[in-house]
Amino acid sequence: MPTLIKHNNLDIPIHYKLHKTQDRWRVYDVVIEGVSLVRNYRTQFSSIIKKEKYAGLVQRIDEKLGKIAAEGK
Repeated sequence: MPTLIKHNNLDIPIHYKLHKTQDRWRVYDVVIEGVSLVRNYRTQFSSIIKKEKYAGLVQRIDEKLGKIAAEGK
């Protein structure tokens, strides 16, 4: 689903990738100016897994979730 954001005389294309589950459509990826959020996260996760193994990635995610919860967000 393409969207065009207009900001300060700039046109920023955003593309939402959707997946239908039962009777609802859900966004599973957002591509902004050709950059996929899913691909970006996958690259970051792969880098962490290579250095710290899967357990290191899970630990980092748990720490970030704990920090967000502590801040009340």
